[in-house]
Amino acid sequence: LTPIRSTIARRMVQSKQSVPHFYATVSADVTAALELRDRLNREAEPGISITDLIVKAAALALRAFPDMNCRIQADQVVYLEDVNVGLAVMRDEGVMVPVLTRMDRRGLAEIARHSTAAAALARAGKQGSAEPACFTVSNLGMLGVESFTAIINPPEAGILAVGRVEKRPVVRDDADVCVRSMLRLTLSVDHRVVDGMTGARFLTRVGPGAPTCRWRG
Repeated sequence: LTPIRSTIARRMVQSKQSVPHFYATVSADVTAALELRDRLNREAEPGISITDLIVKAAALALRAFPDMNCRIQADQVVYLEDVNVGLAVMRDEGVMVPVLTRMDRRGLAEIARHSTAAAALARAGKQGSAEPACFTVSNLGMLGVESFTAIINPPEAGILAVGRVEKRPVVRDDADVCVRSMLRLTLSVDHRVVDGMTGARFLTRVGPGAPTCRWRG
């Protein structure tokens, strides 16, 4: 194994052996979110991606659920003041996770700039920020993956696996059928930090309940 693959292997084995994972999946209607992204990219802020939208939604959910905004270090739960989100970046040598800082306070255009710069540094084998993250977003949708389950990056408390956007028929409350842009989100969370109910509420806040109208600010 290369040094990077050896490090990844060690950390993933440590995670699966020592972290009690809890998993939950939702299908999120991202039709309005994609319309917002397209409008912003057309008008003034090109470069915003679906990943940027998810990072913003996750950051807002972490702010709403501070019990999730933590790291487990030496069997102690350390709660963080800032909401910093890791972003899984694919490289030939293995995945790197640069940290995007204070994502709950940044608008979508600023998040796009930060994520693009952080990904470029990661692909060059460099980390842009030394600040700690408590949560990671991993998107494999661009590779055609419908859904997957990710392993938590210790000492973080959780990770969100993002699948591809698909057009699907959806039955509305009035029984009418319409076609919507749907996205599967799977949350892996450390069961030592929160229970299943809190994890489910957090995931619902990120996905179906994501406050689209607030993502810009």
